[in-house]
Amino acid sequence: MDKRDKTGGARSDPSQNARRHGLTAPVPSERTLKIYREILNNPGQCAASYVTHEVTRLAWALAEAEARVERASAAEREHLFGGARADAATIDDFRQVVLDVPAMREIVLSQTGDVATAVAAAQEAAFWKAYWKKADLLKRYRREAETSRKKAQAAYIKALVKDDPCPPGK
Repeated sequence: MDKRDKTGGARSDPSQNARRHGLTAPVPSERTLKIYREILNNPGQCAASYVTHEVTRLAWALAEAEARVERASAAEREHLFGGARADAATIDDFRQVVLDVPAMREIVLSQTGDVATAVAAAQEAAFWKAYWKKADLLKRYRREAETSRKKAQAAYIKALVKDDPCPPGK
């Protein structure tokens, strides 16, 4: 049974999550243009040239896909190795986590002698759960971008072979 059947409404498209997080938003055109020029091995290639020829259009699509991979990889690295690294986490990071009412009720009613220690442990566990959940999300975004790049690369190579005036073996 689909979730839509249970709730009666349509689910939001999960592919829009990456857009909401900014990882699939349009790539800045200057970065795409730089990659585009590298792909074509032409430092003077203008951006508008991709609309006139199939190979250059696919080169532009590949450049956009490559730029998205770069951005998703950078976001993943920043999360894993940036300020939120496991070895850089402090007790203050854990204290910023706000526990929900049911979790607090469970701690208070658990007959624990030291409620403050139990709350601190629950906050730490919630922090790490959120940390790894975001790491998994960023990993998924990176993999989606890599898949998109792989498809764009295959299309570009296919167009190059088709457009080759002197195919091998002739």
